[in-house]
Amino acid sequence: MSDNCANSFETDYSTRSVPLNEIEASLRLPMLHGLVAAMIWLTVGTVFHLISVSQLLSPGWFADCVWLTHGKASVVADSALLYGFGIQMVTTLGLYISCRMSRKALRHPFSYLVAGKFWNLGVLIGVVGIFAGDASGFEFLALPVYSSAVLFLSFLVMSLKNLLVIHYRSEREFYPAQLFQAAGMFWFLWVLATAIVVLQLQPVSGVAQFVVNKWYVNGVFQLVLGAGGVALLTYFVPQIAQRPLYSRELAVTTFWTLLFVAGWTGLSGRWPLPAWMSGVSGCAAFLLAVPLATFVWNTWRTLIPDLSKVVSNPVGSLLIVGTLSYALWLTSEMFLGFAGVSDLLRETHFESAREALLLYGFVGSTGFGVMMLVVPRLTGVDWSVGSSRLIFQTTLAGLVLNVGGFAIAGLKQGIALSDSSLSFKAVSESGLGFLELARIGEIGLLIAGGITSVELLRMIGRSFYAENPVLDWMSDESTATADKEAV
Repeated sequence: MSDNCANSFETDYSTRSVPLNEIEASLRLPMLHGLVAAMIWLTVGTVFHLISVSQLLSPGWFADCVWLTHGKASVVADSALLYGFGIQMVTTLGLYISCRMSRKALRHPFSYLVAGKFWNLGVLIGVVGIFAGDASGFEFLALPVYSSAVLFLSFLVMSLKNLLVIHYRSEREFYPAQLFQAAGMFWFLWVLATAIVVLQLQPVSGVAQFVVNKWYVNGVFQLVLGAGGVALLTYFVPQIAQRPLYSRELAVTTFWTLLFVAGWTGLSGRWPLPAWMSGVSGCAAFLLAVPLATFVWNTWRTLIPDLSKVVSNPVGSLLIVGTLSYALWLTSEMFLGFAGVSDLLRETHFESAREALLLYGFVGSTGFGVMMLVVPRLTGVDWSVGSSRLIFQTTLAGLVLNVGGFAIAGLKQGIALSDSSLSFKAVSESGLGFLELARIGEIGLLIAGGITSVELLRMIGRSFYAENPVLDWMSDESTATADKEAV
């Protein structure tokens, strides 16, 4: 009995290298499940975001439906896009990096699959709770506490499974992509647990709720989505460029500066807070120039030798769009650290532009590009070249229209708000024409997500049929019948 246990431990948690085919076989079920679920939530979130934007342009939309007020539609869209799509996408694809670079298979992948199912169940319960009027009321943490608890427990299991892979890795050197991927997962456990306790179970009083909520949102954006997406780019950009990462030292510098600086941002500007909070946050936002510069320069130097070849590839183009989106998002965070810029653009449609730039531009474009590389390895079915080009074109067009429309509308709204002679109605109607552009861009992003989902399901279906020819019995039976008739 003891020998069997020892052999099982040696197989599951040894530091010996595992063949590549075994690694990908262990990842196949949990990763495909996570990617399909993420694409479903992307579609759901985009549909409700489209509804919320349409209600700003035409307030009569679903005016008689208490389940689909503008407030509920926008909150459901944010929750579905952040938890169902964004975090799930970077976590699922990050697992591939962890196992590949550790040279270890994901042992007992069914437990990871079950945790992933509970994650999606938690998001579904939260969305239903929001529709039922049980939202917590916090920005990007509107999910009810019972939903947040399910998310935390399921993510805890996934993080522990990831930790075992990293701990028993055969390649003892820790690569930059692993640093970003692991830090993002464990940071999310920390900020989510803190937010559940401090905001939902035993809420702090007064303005402290606002501070904790801003700290939570900033942590999720900067160090969960940001670090997770940078991990994907750090690992896959050299693959598409067919050369090593330009500088490992620059990547490590990006990691440590982002880790120590990003957590202090998010409160810059003029808020009803002690002045030192906004001051420290503004200084930290300015220091984001260091991880921004090192990341962009490292990626550029990796791509530049064969840039034309990379751009001609839809995967490379999507990864470049993801890189530029992240750079623009970090740049906007830096400029919002100045009080004048923050006064002009905070709490306007410009915030929606930044959210779209992060979720659709950075996570979406990067995730689509990485999926085109990873899914064929998991299924053995090639990604359609025509669909990959169409996905890139619709994603880029939708992103430009959506982000540009929201950004210009937010700028006009900020200028109108600074004019005390204008009425509230005039302020709210400023920039509506550019919101129409944002809505058209939203439709383009919805089409891009739909094409990606259909292609993903096609590849999974063909792979399943190749391994389980469920319809062969029909052809065999018909052949046997024809032989009998011939005799």
